[in-house]
Amino acid sequence: MLFLVFSVASAAAVSCSVAKAPATRMVSIPAVNAALQVRAHAQKSACMFACSSPSPQRHRAASPIMLSTATAAWTGGCVLFGASGAFVVVPNLKPWYESINKPSWSPTNNIFAPMWTTLYTILGIASARAFGLNPLSQPRALAVFALQAVLNLAWAPLFFGAKKLGLACFVSSALLASAVATSLEFARIAGQ
Repeated sequence: MLFLVFSVASAAAVSCSVAKAPATRMVSIPAVNAALQVRAHAQKSACMFACSSPSPQRHRAASPIMLSTATAAWTGGCVLFGASGAFVVVPNLKPWYESINKPSWSPTNNIFAPMWTTLYTILGIASARAFGLNPLSQPRALAVFALQAVLNLAWAPLFFGAKKLGLACFVSSALLASAVATSLEFARIAGQ
């Protein structure tokens, strides 16, 4: 999740600087600590992965095969979701994206595909650890995760497709806030 926050912060800064708005890079120490806690504490509660209903009763732990399948499904789903933006991004890389003024620290085009694939893989693994077999057992976290996903899906068509740089800057800023909120929710789940 920390990678997600940093990646979204970079995208927000690039979008905002391209839109000639002040660049925004917000990474709060509590968000970093929360993201690290997700990894450290995610294995505390086997019920987090095994619950098949949101009832307070203890449930039998899920089998490793079921957990592996859930992890593969979450990870594959997130990677495919992330790849869906490529239909808008790739046709607009040349000449439009190459011709706009970008900050000197903006990464080269060949970095984006592996970086975003890694990002969505990490997001899928974190989602599997947080939601496991029953995402409905964590409705608040699912709502924040869904908001982050919608904003993530909206950014590429706004920036690359419609070339609405100001609106893309706003969406990037909201995406950064929702990524931090998602990290905090996942940390809350891990601490249960």
